[in-house]
Amino acid sequence: MPTRLAWVLVMVSLVIAGCGPSGERGPKQVRAELSGDSPLVAHFRAAEQASGVPAELLATIAYAQTRLSMNLGARDDEHDSDHDHAPREWGLMAIGAGGLSTPDAAALLSGTTVERVKTEARANILAAAALIRTSGHARGVGGGDDLVAWSSVVEAYGGETLVREVRSLLASGWKGHDDQGFEVVVGGVGLEADVGSVQQGLGFPGAIWSPAYSGNYTNASRGAAQINYVVIHTTQGSYAGAISWFKNSSSNVSSHYVIRSSDGQVTQMVDDADIAWHDGCFNTNSIGIEHEGYVADPGKWYTEAMYKSSAKLTRWLCDQYGVPKDRKHVMGHGETPDCSDHTDPGSGWNWTHYMDLVVNGECTPKTEVCNGKDDDCDGKADEGDVCNKPPKGHLDEVSCDAVRGWAQDPDAATKAVDVHVYFGGPAGSGAPGVPLTANLKRDDLCTAIGSCNHAFDILPPLSLLDGKPHAVHAYGIDSAGGDNAQLAGSPMSLTCTATVPKGVRRHVVDPASLEAWKLDLFWDALPLSDSQIASLDEADAWPAAPQLVQADDGSPEVWLVDGKWRRHVPSPEVMATWSLSFDAVKKVPASDVTALYEGPKLPPRPVLVKSSAGKVEMIDDAMPSPGSAAAMPTPGEQGWGGSAGVAAKPGGSAGSGPEHDSNADELGASCSAHPRPLPGVPAWVFAVVLGLPLVRRRSC
Repeated sequence: MPTRLAWVLVMVSLVIAGCGPSGERGPKQVRAELSGDSPLVAHFRAAEQASGVPAELLATIAYAQTRLSMNLGARDDEHDSDHDHAPREWGLMAIGAGGLSTPDAAALLSGTTVERVKTEARANILAAAALIRTSGHARGVGGGDDLVAWSSVVEAYGGETLVREVRSLLASGWKGHDDQGFEVVVGGVGLEADVGSVQQGLGFPGAIWSPAYSGNYTNASRGAAQINYVVIHTTQGSYAGAISWFKNSSSNVSSHYVIRSSDGQVTQMVDDADIAWHDGCFNTNSIGIEHEGYVADPGKWYTEAMYKSSAKLTRWLCDQYGVPKDRKHVMGHGETPDCSDHTDPGSGWNWTHYMDLVVNGECTPKTEVCNGKDDDCDGKADEGDVCNKPPKGHLDEVSCDAVRGWAQDPDAATKAVDVHVYFGGPAGSGAPGVPLTANLKRDDLCTAIGSCNHAFDILPPLSLLDGKPHAVHAYGIDSAGGDNAQLAGSPMSLTCTATVPKGVRRHVVDPASLEAWKLDLFWDALPLSDSQIASLDEADAWPAAPQLVQADDGSPEVWLVDGKWRRHVPSPEVMATWSLSFDAVKKVPASDVTALYEGPKLPPRPVLVKSSAGKVEMIDDAMPSPGSAAAMPTPGEQGWGGSAGVAAKPGGSAGSGPEHDSNADELGASCSAHPRPLPGVPAWVFAVVLGLPLVRRRSC
């Protein structure tokens, strides 16, 4: 017998001389980001410092093999003590997986003891890195090489399946937790996950075919008469390690199928017709299925994906070969009359759930609800908007002066939510409507719903002040695209009768002026009779288009040029209600401004009338005699203008209160708060079929 040291040196030489696909080198320095609060992150980085093996590669190998667990609880497991199926995999790096390495060799190469390699995470990582570094040197791969270049080295360490797992994880990124619950994260990189095509299994559809070593099973020609049982095993190690072991010429064991814990991937290694060596004295008439994981840690390894995939395979096998779907014919390794003392899959295996899946299929279709499960059996959990909470809110007031309320989306509680308001009927009824944003501050909402800026406040359409009742419906628009919820208090009724306003009427001569001024007869036209209209004096025609100016002497006032008159635009709210653009304000010589007669301020909102003959007129304040004094801006109306004085503006909803104090510069090009549909767009355009969004108004 060789000495222990001599045997270790032989193993080291085998690691160095081991061969595998060389793999093409990728570009240098393709790295994935390693992060997290687990102490393992520092251990992986220390191992890179010592060996040159990328820290994220070491971490990903550990995650693929052991889910970052030292698996110390499995050391005394009864099944694990009998290595019929695979050699012991030591520590979170699974040293020894597939019989491709040993803790003795790893300890020698890293300069520590075998016991520390087996029981201490840091020593285990350093030892595995030393093994990988030595194998890399034999293949011309070392520190600074691209992750792709390490593929052949990873294969020598853990087998071809491990290469596929590691590359897939590095491509997509992953997040895991150590034995204490601390986090390790590796970000995805631009790395091809595929390292070549795979052959489909000979039996179960969708399985990968990766044949076991021919000396590890018995060739046969079994059919339904000879296949009478399905035996459930636990690998007591990793998916890649079990596959590598069954390919090892010295293992003398195999299984028909191996299933991965994370996603239920199935690899077939022995044809169903042949006899795999998986269950001692009970092989001849059975099919063996190995499941990745440890009997002592079922909560981590026996995943729902594994249960479903395995049950689907077992169901197929039972149907294919006439095996009854019951516990007398589908059994665990520990229950079979074989020649071993194995206990797998152990008491942690949920036989009730598993057999329900075998007998009834993977899923019984039910209505999808928000519970993290695939209720409707389409392979997706909680799809659609079942976990999406509908918007909430309240329509507080519908009056002749305002339509007010609030809305909030619980799934985005601090963000402003859109609201659609319909006049005359619900959404989908053909009633005209307007989209707006509930983003105004209201102090009472801060405590009530935990966020303040969710109110809306708009002027009612003047055309509805006809003395008749009009239903007003308000809907919160779901930010995730789910169903739009009608706000509490909606609908409310608007019943108002227009009175003849004071002032004069000014003919809007050109219909194009309505578009230039962004006016709309639904929103801006009072329903007055011809006699009521005629009771007002007629004045000069209304300007064809708005013209806004500001003196270049630094004065803040913005003026509307109305023929020979200059008219002060008294506030951002008035600017918004008239749909005037801040970008349209032009700087002109102060002398040009003072040369104009000063007229009355621009009214709070536009008011149109339309006669039965179709004549459209603007109701306006009468102009004073040229040279007479006009009302000057009040202190509260001063101090805003264009880029050299335009300050506050309303934000999103017309009629914003004084507490809403964003800056005019935020408006951008041709951007203004707008409580009405855009000019030239009839109100009926905003009446849409049920379930379709409204046409959006111009917004910032």
